[in-house]
Amino acid sequence: MEYINLNVLFNCVIPIPSSSSGDTVTYVIYKASDGSTFQSGSMTFVADEIWKCSFTPVDASETYILKVNDTTIESKRENFYQTFSAITPSVITPSGDDLTTIASFKNDFGIPLDMVKNDTMIQMLITANSLMIKKLTGRTFAQTVYDINASTNDILYDVNRDQEILLRQYPIISVASVNIDWDMTWGSETLIDPSNYVINPDIGMIRLKYPYTYFYEQFFRFSPQAKVIQVLYTSGYNPLPNDLISACEKLVMADYLEGIGSVNVAASNEVIYKPDKLRKTAMQVVDSYKSWFSGE
Repeated sequence: MEYINLNVLFNCVIPIPSSSSGDTVTYVIYKASDGSTFQSGSMTFVADEIWKCSFTPVDASETYILKVNDTTIESKRENFYQTFSAITPSVITPSGDDLTTIASFKNDFGIPLDMVKNDTMIQMLITANSLMIKKLTGRTFAQTVYDINASTNDILYDVNRDQEILLRQYPIISVASVNIDWDMTWGSETLIDPSNYVINPDIGMIRLKYPYTYFYEQFFRFSPQAKVIQVLYTSGYNPLPNDLISACEKLVMADYLEGIGSVNVAASNEVIYKPDKLRKTAMQVVDSYKSWFSGE
């Protein structure tokens, strides 16, 4: 079975062993849906026992059957063609923690959108690998608001000797408040004025502008694990980075291939992707997205 684009001229090429250019070779193309004849005529000799004809499929999700007859040597051949709509790139709008979509995955690996048999498995693999990447990197990539209801690990921090706060989640989209409070009540009187810190959004860093002498004297009396700084903020990507999407899709493809075996995914080309190689290149990208805190 070959997969061909709807409404695009397609050249059917077929070998006829022992044939030669002087043979009389005819063809008929049938629609599998109702058995009607779609097109017929004479095949054109190409070279070295290869013949061709052309047709433009006009029916979505139709299977066209090509029947070829070399009356000179009494040889018959046949082939099957399945149409699918042309794949067009779409905006990546995954749901929740998913780092890609079925449509994007199919688009990037040349799988026809009309091939829906394995969609349930593909979606399961997308969700599983997205969650694995989230766990390995220690990051949430979708745009997320970290308010007082968020995990304490995401909003409570220490200050290092360089007066820097490294956030667990980044890039930073906005900072609602920075509050340093030894009593950990986070009242308005301990809020840091925004004019007294600067933000490096790409790496998730907040740097205090001037020495907080009192805070630092008190700070180093605490254990290194003391969480006396509260940062409420919004972080994440919109849209997601292309290399991260691609890494997730490579991991999905590796599992997909192992799940269904070697199959033709488009235009009768054999699968040439190797799961181990896909995983290796994907993990190189995933490693680059690890949070400062991912090794804890």
